[in-house]
Amino acid sequence: MSIEEFARELMVLVGLRRRMAALWLAERREAEQLLRRRAEELRRTPGYWQNVYAFFGPGR
Repeated sequence: MSIEEFARELMVLVGLRRRMAALWLAERREAEQLLRRRAEELRRTPGYWQNVYAFFGPGR
């Protein structure tokens, strides 16, 4: 294998790795957005803050 071939193979691998990292980041960002949205929905649910206070409040 020549130096040029080796360099080409290396570039392909680096490109694949970058694409995988980009996909992973996109999926993670999407998951974080979904979690944030779900948390917002929960906070707007009636009785949410009473439950939080009952769980973390005094008397525990």
